[in-house]
Amino acid sequence: MSTVRFLLPLGLALTLFSGAARASDPVLLRMADASSNFLVSVNLASIRAWPRAAAAFEQGKRSNPQWDQLVQALGVDPLELVDEVIIAGRVDNPGAKTSADNAALLLKGRFDATRLTELICRQGCSPETVGAHTLLRLPEGSSKDGAPGGMVFFDSSYAALGKLDTVRRAATNYSSGAGPQLNAAMAGWVNNLANYDVWIASSGPFGPMSGAGAEVMDPIAAGAMSKIAAFGLGIGVSDDVDLALQVLSNNESEASQLREMAQGLIALATLNADPRQPGMSEFLKRIQLSQQGNLVLASMSVPQDDIERAMRQAESSTASGAAEAMSGQTASTEPAREGGIIIVGGERPPQRVRLKRSNR
Repeated sequence: MSTVRFLLPLGLALTLFSGAARASDPVLLRMADASSNFLVSVNLASIRAWPRAAAAFEQGKRSNPQWDQLVQALGVDPLELVDEVIIAGRVDNPGAKTSADNAALLLKGRFDATRLTELICRQGCSPETVGAHTLLRLPEGSSKDGAPGGMVFFDSSYAALGKLDTVRRAATNYSSGAGPQLNAAMAGWVNNLANYDVWIASSGPFGPMSGAGAEVMDPIAAGAMSKIAAFGLGIGVSDDVDLALQVLSNNESEASQLREMAQGLIALATLNADPRQPGMSEFLKRIQLSQQGNLVLASMSVPQDDIERAMRQAESSTASGAAEAMSGQTASTEPAREGGIIIVGGERPPQRVRLKRSNR
């Protein structure tokens, strides 16, 4: 696939990707491996400042009886520990079942390296020098598939965590000062998305999934994935919640197919929206969908008040549904006032047929 086609979003995206949040930290980006074709960035500092998120975090703290113990062990509120995280890896690594298996977590925050090292290495760690920094080789089995993991604190502000080899590369990149340069395709997406609070960028090709992913992906979704060459998604939170999505297809014809598929899904979701939650229909109506060549674009901006209203409607609908379910269970346990079976069908009104006990 030509570089020119991947660079196409650079110009077209300027009108769509225009969030007002802080840009992603360049130090984190330089730690990402040059071969990365999958990046996720979450600006936790901005999200913490969002009133709805702050309320949810506080509710989570109150519902977790071990929260105070965790704060005491870390020496800081865990939600205040990390300000920004970037996940960098590859989606087409033949040795990985999922993109997380070969990804590195690149962290910016406020780290007490001594306290965190003591906490993480209670079961033993093996130190390893990478440049001017000490990499901690975590105990065997620390990762989900049993492969050795690693962590390094560069200073009180930056750290990296993941599989040992990915952390080694991140440490090497950090120590080099300049770090690697992402390929042109990924650099273009990152430049366009970096002002969003949450963003995802990935360049394909996205081949058929293997393992557990293939079992849950239906043929329609698999077919859609094969038509995607790259994509970028940005979400910004402030007074409004802004969402912008770009999908780069292999050609204009496949882009048209993706756009039509998206239009169908939006129409179906609108048709099946719960009438008790009118806010969901309003969200769907806000989606702006368009196509420019082999690029499909979607955007939506939702005022925070509308989100609050929709969430209250969802909570109310959930409570109402639970009450109805309980009412139905109660009714089903009451003895029937009149025996028999009711037959419904045809043009006649419902008929009750009485059953008599046989004398045999």
